[in-house]
Amino acid sequence: MDLEILVGEKDNLKENFINNFLETLSNFMEEKYIVDRFEEDLAVCENSLTKEMVNIPKKDLPENIQEGMTIKKSKDGFKIDTLNCSVCIKKALETLKKDWDDLESLYVVNNVLDKAVKCTSLNLSENIYIKDENLISNLKKGTIIKKAENNFLIDTEKTVELKEKLLNMKF
Repeated sequence: MDLEILVGEKDNLKENFINNFLETLSNFMEEKYIVDRFEEDLAVCENSLTKEMVNIPKKDLPENIQEGMTIKKSKDGFKIDTLNCSVCIKKALETLKKDWDDLESLYVVNNVLDKAVKCTSLNLSENIYIKDENLISNLKKGTIIKKAENNFLIDTEKTVELKEKLLNMKF
């Protein structure tokens, strides 16, 4: 298991280490898959951790499953992982964007990479990469960030609004 600890302010090092460790541990404990495509009565899925392609019978998956959705396997079977599902995030944002008046400065985190974060503008649908190590250590998929002058800041209020919308989504 590789853990990356980013160098930052002394006060944040312990918190960053613990958050990184817990996230890595939870990824190992919970199997997650991205639905790539459907072939007859099977869903061809990519294991998020190993990148291995596996076939899962459609009957074992949630009824409204779609290509591109993230699912997680639990003791009760497969469930849509709405907090980490790009399809779900996109649907939730379409609803929420109607109430937000500052779209030109807002971005949503798509992928947290090793040294950068891939984000999409909510106004123009263009992708950018952010390489600020202090910011990266606090970002997860679905976090809303706001550009302010030459900096990016987490928009906590909008991020919470998105998370609540995702947790209440029905399929």
